[in-house]
Amino acid sequence: MDGVPCLTKDDKQIELFFKNNSLCARGQISVVSELDAAASKPAVGVVELGMALRRLVPGRNRISPRLY
Repeated sequence: MDGVPCLTKDDKQIELFFKNNSLCARGQISVVSELDAAASKPAVGVVELGMALRRLVPGRNRISPRLY
């Protein structure tokens, strides 16, 4: 979005960046629950990449006209 790579779903988005030739994202996952915190287990369901990111191959990839 606006020249910055992002993972998006509906109205939510996470900005991506590169680190050591890898695509990375930073985020925080929080849960509000009535359960006792000691009884719950932290978990992440699924992270799905959009088609542009699923098609990446090893090496340099052109994602948009000015974004590699």
